[in-house]
Amino acid sequence: MHKSAKSAFLFIGLLLAAAAAFYIFSPDGVVGYDEGTRLAAFTARSAGELLESNDSSATVFYTPKYGDDQSISVEFTKGPNCSGGDCFSSTVVVHVEKGKSGAGYALGRAVSVARDFSVHKSHGPIRIDLSKQSGVVQLVGLE
Repeated sequence: MHKSAKSAFLFIGLLLAAAAAFYIFSPDGVVGYDEGTRLAAFTARSAGELLESNDSSATVFYTPKYGDDQSISVEFTKGPNCSGGDCFSSTVVVHVEKGKSGAGYALGRAVSVARDFSVHKSHGPIRIDLSKQSGVVQLVGLE
């Protein structure tokens, strides 16, 4: 085997190993998985998409990893870092019957949560209403 072929094979192997490690530690992976982390990442990603769009609001639906045919409780707490009505660094807590309940802290500055929101459902996806005002995405509804 030529030296360049060995180098290419080694590079591809390292790339695949890095991708596998990234997935394993991601919110959907075996090690990083819990529903709070998944919901925080999902909400932050949805807020980023709204921020980049021309829309002023969005409604997104979250389904737990092991389906929505179970009891689900979700709570977004008011962010402690409030300035000018924008409240960042909220905590997301999710309890599920199937899978791993948990808390997520990855909302950061992606979504402003100015008051506490909570919902408990026996089945069905969680509806999240977002609004964009002056370049800030706010959580305005949870059902």
